[in-house]
Amino acid sequence: MRAGRLIALGAAAVLAVSGLTALTTVVRSAPAGAIGGPMPSNVAPTWQTNAPVTALLAVGGVLYVGGEFTSVRLPGRPVGSGEIVRHYLAAFEAGTGRLIVGFNHPLDAPVHALAASPDGQTIYVGGDFASIDGVARSRVAAFSAATGTVTSFDPGANARVTGISAAATAVYLSGSFSVAGGAAKQRLAAVNPSTGTALPTFTSNADNVVYQTALSGDGSKLYLAGAFTSLNGDAGQHAAAVVDSSTGAVLPFPAGSVIPPKTPSCTVEAKTVKTDGTGAYFGVEGSGLGCFDGTFAVDSAGDALRWRSLCLGATQAVQPIGTILYTGSHSHDCSGDRPADPDAFPEVGAAKGLSRHLLSRSTSTGHLSTWYPNTDGGPNKTGLGPRVMATDGSRLFVGGEFTTVNGLPQQGLARFDPATGDLASPSKPAAPTAVARAGGKVTISVQTPLDTDDLNLTVRLYRDGGSVPIATAAVRSLFWKRPVLTFSDDRLAIGSKHSYTADVKETNGPRVGPRSLPSRTITVIQTAPAYEAAVNADSPVLFWRLGDPGGPLTVDSSNTKNPGGLTLGGGGIAWGAPGAVAGSNAVTVDGTSGYISATRGQWSPGTFSIEAWFKTTSTRGGRIIGFGNQQGGLTLNGTPAVSQQYDKHLYLTNDGRVVFGVHVDRNYTIGSRPGYNDGQWHQAVGTQGATGMTLYVDGKVIARYAQAKNQNYYGYWRVGGDNLTSWSLTPTSRYLAGAIDEAAVYNRVLALTSVQRHYTASGRRLT
Repeated sequence: MRAGRLIALGAAAVLAVSGLTALTTVVRSAPAGAIGGPMPSNVAPTWQTNAPVTALLAVGGVLYVGGEFTSVRLPGRPVGSGEIVRHYLAAFEAGTGRLIVGFNHPLDAPVHALAASPDGQTIYVGGDFASIDGVARSRVAAFSAATGTVTSFDPGANARVTGISAAATAVYLSGSFSVAGGAAKQRLAAVNPSTGTALPTFTSNADNVVYQTALSGDGSKLYLAGAFTSLNGDAGQHAAAVVDSSTGAVLPFPAGSVIPPKTPSCTVEAKTVKTDGTGAYFGVEGSGLGCFDGTFAVDSAGDALRWRSLCLGATQAVQPIGTILYTGSHSHDCSGDRPADPDAFPEVGAAKGLSRHLLSRSTSTGHLSTWYPNTDGGPNKTGLGPRVMATDGSRLFVGGEFTTVNGLPQQGLARFDPATGDLASPSKPAAPTAVARAGGKVTISVQTPLDTDDLNLTVRLYRDGGSVPIATAAVRSLFWKRPVLTFSDDRLAIGSKHSYTADVKETNGPRVGPRSLPSRTITVIQTAPAYEAAVNADSPVLFWRLGDPGGPLTVDSSNTKNPGGLTLGGGGIAWGAPGAVAGSNAVTVDGTSGYISATRGQWSPGTFSIEAWFKTTSTRGGRIIGFGNQQGGLTLNGTPAVSQQYDKHLYLTNDGRVVFGVHVDRNYTIGSRPGYNDGQWHQAVGTQGATGMTLYVDGKVIARYAQAKNQNYYGYWRVGGDNLTSWSLTPTSRYLAGAIDEAAVYNRVLALTSVQRHYTASGRRLT
């Protein structure tokens, strides 16, 4: 047997398994750098809580945790198993995640804020409580870090305290109170660090809650995040502001212009703020369709805007560590950050619980980094997940209402520690898809899986279970944009049988993911089957025979070496139905969501032909094949996303008419008689060129129209479904319910003789 010559044909970026939209990228070489920042995506062992965590503080090797919980338990334990009572406040070893048993300060209501004095010797606590350790303390208290003794610090706020920032000469309280430190203070106060009495030199009043505060690196300024629309009587201050830390006077805040004015349809609140030596980072929540809902950064010098992210999905927590900003949110659509940030992802289907609750960004540009751990949204996936973040300078601590991290049980608290190392390996690829092609060649396609903290991966292909790869290719893989690689294994012995497996390693790291299952066994051929040969004689640029054994990929049998198609729509596609050509198989689409999309986009062809076979008894119609600007993905509600530009398509009406249409200044359509929904296989072909449009059904000319132009835009060929709004005799369904086979696209006009040759190559006679 001759050893085959393996050629890597390239790759196109495609959707993740969840159906998210992607950009097209030909893989040449991967950029340097592996892990997207200092933090691994794997969780370090940490105790859990039985209810949400809303406050975190890491200081002196201790992680202090406050929230709504009443007990804590070991990692991996289910709720109710081995619970240890801790009322709203607990402490753990920052380096191990173990409970500090001797730390136990019972409170009578939840904790919402934690802070430490600059020397780390005093721990301040804020929330809803009226007592701690049985000592009366109205919503604010302090204890010694060394002894655990509650101090005499007693500001006595009259309503919830949500934020505390501590300096050597002042402790800043924020929340919803109107009295603190024994004085009238509207939601913001500076108090004496020893006694808790209000400092008369500091006056700053907000008209609504101030959730959090943060001191600038030099301590001269205090940044505010809240729901206020007026500060010190200045109605120009909204949600985010900065004041002089000595006097409380409002300071100029040019970056505040990113917060839109409050209207009945849009309300923005800043939920969190953190600082480092270079500036401040805000996370905001907007209520209202498309209302600002993301993150922004401010430069310390002049408080000008450094960058803004328009990701949708309420940012509740931020934490800068070095050059990376970690965020906790339920981000589900970051397309507003394109094109500046090429890794900004489109809508992922928030209603299906597919939001990204943990992300990371460059502190200097705001562009997304490649750190992809994830939590759920909490019980029933209805919450926002992470609510608070903290660091001890190297580790990242996350608290919230989540119950899982990276798909495994972990409630309320998570710890990410660089000391554990990168334990996340690339995941297991799906079995490669392979197809025999004429001349002793086999085409193999592999979809790259995900590594949750490395974007630069190397796919390795093996023949017949071998231990040495026969080909490798470097790719860049994101959670929403996972490349498809196509290889050609050439010069194989005719009649020999082969199967293929693949694995993936980190290009710049040591970890290797598990080997895939094998592809189906392929018999090498010299001559293509009659139908395949007939179609390839007309040089298609796309030819999906749809006889693959299963998803997610369908191989392209044309000679263009395309990476094939990606099957989308979840369970909307079934494989292995008897095909239109004897001895071949087809796919069955469900009429609701199932479709196949090209893995490589292109600009609209001016001259083209499209061809497919279909079989259906549906009276709801649907799209058979066509072009659209939406490759795939989900809407906010979790339904399949459809194109907003769409034409060059064949579709079926409710009464079984085949319609061929293009769009220029309006829709131009030609169609057949009704009745092609008769449960029989039918060939449909639409062509357009210099002489106009022609529709063929079952090898016969059905209609012509002298329209030689169509709409020009960047898009993707899709089979099985897409938008049909406003088209002639619009069917009830956008998606066809039935079987589809032998889909092909040509960059030329097929002649009648070619159409008929394809028809008769299927084993049928012209009538």
